[in-house]
Amino acid sequence: MGKIRLLKTAFVSGELAQQVFGRIDKDFYLKGADKLRNVYVDPLGGVYKREGMKYVAETYDNGKAKIMEFAFNTEQTYLIVFTHQRMRVYKNDVLMVDISGNSILNNITSAILSEIKYAQSADTLIITHSDFQPIKITRTSDITWLISYIDFGFTPTYAFNGVSILEPDGSIKLSNLLGDYVTIDLIPNTVSTTTVLYRRPYGGSTGTRTTTTTVGTFRFNPSHVKQTIIAKTGGIFTINQYISPTQVIGNVLVEFAGDDSTTGDNNAMTYESSEWQLETGYEDVWDPVRGYPKSCCFYQGRLWFGGSKARPSTLWGSRSGLFFDFDTGSGSADDAIDVTIDDDKINAIVNIFPGRNLQIFTTGGEFYIPQSEIDPIKPENIMVQKSTQHGSNNVKPVSVDGGTIFIESSGKVVRQFLFNELERSYNAQSISLLSSQLIRNPVAMAVRQSRDESPADYVYVVNSDGTIAVLNVLRDEQLLAWSLFETKGIVEDLVVIVREVYLITRRTINGVEKRFIEKLDRNYLLDAGKKVTSLASVHSFSGFNHLASEEVKVRAESFVLLDNTVKSDGSIDIEFDYKEIEAGLGFSILVRTLPIDMDLGGKTLTGDWRRIVYAMVKTFNSRSFEVHCGRNVFRPVFRELGSNLLDTEITPYNGWKKIYMSGGIKRDAAFDIVQDEPTEFDLISMVIAVTI
Repeated sequence: MGKIRLLKTAFVSGELAQQVFGRIDKDFYLKGADKLRNVYVDPLGGVYKREGMKYVAETYDNGKAKIMEFAFNTEQTYLIVFTHQRMRVYKNDVLMVDISGNSILNNITSAILSEIKYAQSADTLIITHSDFQPIKITRTSDITWLISYIDFGFTPTYAFNGVSILEPDGSIKLSNLLGDYVTIDLIPNTVSTTTVLYRRPYGGSTGTRTTTTTVGTFRFNPSHVKQTIIAKTGGIFTINQYISPTQVIGNVLVEFAGDDSTTGDNNAMTYESSEWQLETGYEDVWDPVRGYPKSCCFYQGRLWFGGSKARPSTLWGSRSGLFFDFDTGSGSADDAIDVTIDDDKINAIVNIFPGRNLQIFTTGGEFYIPQSEIDPIKPENIMVQKSTQHGSNNVKPVSVDGGTIFIESSGKVVRQFLFNELERSYNAQSISLLSSQLIRNPVAMAVRQSRDESPADYVYVVNSDGTIAVLNVLRDEQLLAWSLFETKGIVEDLVVIVREVYLITRRTINGVEKRFIEKLDRNYLLDAGKKVTSLASVHSFSGFNHLASEEVKVRAESFVLLDNTVKSDGSIDIEFDYKEIEAGLGFSILVRTLPIDMDLGGKTLTGDWRRIVYAMVKTFNSRSFEVHCGRNVFRPVFRELGSNLLDTEITPYNGWKKIYMSGGIKRDAAFDIVQDEPTEFDLISMVIAVTI
């Protein structure tokens, strides 16, 4: 057979798993790749080189770090960095404040950094972990941040060891039969005794006197706060405040029946000692023994907590508009909420998320609280609805294009929790099925929303091996394309602040392990990169202390210089004089085609011996790349001949490059496009010619 030409115009299926190789019957095969490393998939079809990682700072003492975003508005944004018992705040990549020696921050240790959860509302950040009382961090200025435990107006209760019932000897009178801040007065029982004879002094006449004796030993005491009074004919009262041995104040949870006929007060009621009882055994649901909330979020004017050590399947919502008051009161619309997932399996809450509905992700399944568009969540209508049973891991979910993306508990599948209008429920389809090899026990996830240069959203999934699986999402176009970012080191954490992507990287520099705060930056083409400028052209630059004694790549303006080694004092000497250089660690891009195959009117090339003759590669604003086919390396020429050839930069190239190959005959013929230099690269499409 003669020469066959295959036109490959898109990579919008992303990097595919080897299990789908040969599936020429599927459209995704023609739009996929074997490897997409350190490139983004462009929604328009091609791929382009990822940003470099700009060096921002070292973590304190090179310790493990947890980074969080804090965005009051698009202008007032901050990066918060927690290390062992320390908090640092950066604005515009400049350190604003460094806080240590704080007794509250001492709870945040290296051992639990990956487990803490957080949520922000206005100028307040809430931090939760099951081992310590929730923390409130409030910004008052760029350099002033207040740290305190949350002072709860009311903490919910639960009878962990069961309820004890006491039958007090005394009557009670309620000031109201229903409502909050109701007063109960204790009226001890009284008994009138018989007449007593007595004689007046100095020989006076005898007389009689009647005495009244109070009986009954029961009295209220401070330990009765948060305990419950039950009327045997109906009515439940929770004690919220101790006033005196004979008076308490609280909320009527279930209305008391009847009225006080003796006083004519229809809003009051007196119960004799035989008509009521006191239930005890209720404890604060959060304390050092029972544990504290594991997760948190803000939703519909309430602060929500999910799960604790002692009550892992319980969800708590604060009073409406009163974020730190969890008093369930009498169940009014604005009272707090306490609800437990009732299911046939263990459902320990790991994340709660404010999506289309309040969504609850547990170890055993995915739940949500249904509601109408005009009816908010209230104590009277709350219901936890189960949707799917995949289970979630500890990584915080993200919202993307109308759905919520979460990591399955296995750590091998990424799912999208999406509401199905026809079924009126949520589905949790896998969005990593075709690229499952890129998901490796994720430890962090964040999303960068669409930008001017790209209409798609990008989801960054940090794997436990330090790589980043990147998903290009554009649901309206059914675009789900994965690629993988790699660097010389390990990425440990990642967060997006508005549209800026920050990372914690662990790198070995001159044999020493260091941790850096870095940022993906389109103006950089190196990792751990730093730019230094001079007013005049010079051949020596300083300021690269974070890479001292390490071999680096160097760019000077638009020129790629020889590899260099940073001196121990952080300076670099280069071969020519320039006003600006960028030095850092290099990274390579790799685009490996799938085995070249095509449909020939019912026949395919699948399994046949074939040879790649040439490839025509169309690039945009690119300066260099190589083609590797078998053991052969082909380098297209990008520099045009002319005067001053060696003194001018390579002009970014837009157009086709034709590369003839001699990689031998193979059944799964493919080739790589590689770039090791710190220059621009944007691949648009390819034409591939093969013979069989």
